[in-house]
Amino acid sequence: MALAETRTYDLTISQVQSTVGGKAVPKIAVNGTIPGPVLRFTEGDEAVIRVTNRLKTPTSVHWHGLLLPGVMDGAPGFNGFKGIAPGETFTYRFPIRQSG
Repeated sequence: MALAETRTYDLTISQVQSTVGGKAVPKIAVNGTIPGPVLRFTEGDEAVIRVTNRLKTPTSVHWHGLLLPGVMDGAPGFNGFKGIAPGETFTYRFPIRQSG
């Protein structure tokens, strides 16, 4: 049986220029890449994800497929989460309750 671990990731949300059809267009990137990095967890782990917002507007992260407290998921303004203000860092911390 594997022991649960705390898995920590640092993510930065920023705007980058990407070329689409030969034209430079602004896109949102995570750690400078599109798509962003893959985060790996095992059931029972504790996820600690520090997200820094380098955009000019509030942002948040929607965690597809994870069971987590509502305040840790969704768009700013839902479930009591105000979003991550420009220039600020928010630490998401939640247990990984399922596998798959």
